[in-house]
Amino acid sequence: LGYIIAFGPAVIIGRAPLSTLAHVIFGTFWGRALGLRAQRSGSGLPSIVFGIALAAAAHGLFNVAVFSAPVAAIAMVIIGAFWTVRQFNWAQRVSPFRYRRNFAKVVCSSCGQHVSAISQFCRFCGVSVSYTNASLFCSHCGLENRTDARFCTTGGDQLIVSR
Repeated sequence: LGYIIAFGPAVIIGRAPLSTLAHVIFGTFWGRALGLRAQRSGSGLPSIVFGIALAAAAHGLFNVAVFSAPVAAIAMVIIGAFWTVRQFNWAQRVSPFRYRRNFAKVVCSSCGQHVSAISQFCRFCGVSVSYTNASLFCSHCGLENRTDARFCTTGGDQLIVSR
């Protein structure tokens, strides 16, 4: 709002798309530090402080570049976008959850037990399992989700329901 008041509504055209992407990029500096902290033992406070300082410095440099050298700001966003994608790929490679599967569970209509939605028959009573119009339960947190849910509303894990 301050930029619009100071520089007029035309500033939105260039600043809005660049700033949105730039803020995602600034967040990856801090996120990278948090990810490294999660992997290591000890306090990790210096790396987290360094990540926040790096994000703040990049943010300040971007703000200066937007008004003084717009081409440099665009270049920062493009380079930062490539760096961000690399960091996301790194995080997926080293994540301890990368091989975890979340086969959704449904309630058996006959015995009331929770059984895997990919099963053809209930493992408790042997009745055929149908998961159409049945509430899905997350196999990791156990909480109920909507019948059309594809991701757990609590943990965000993908709910696998097809055979």
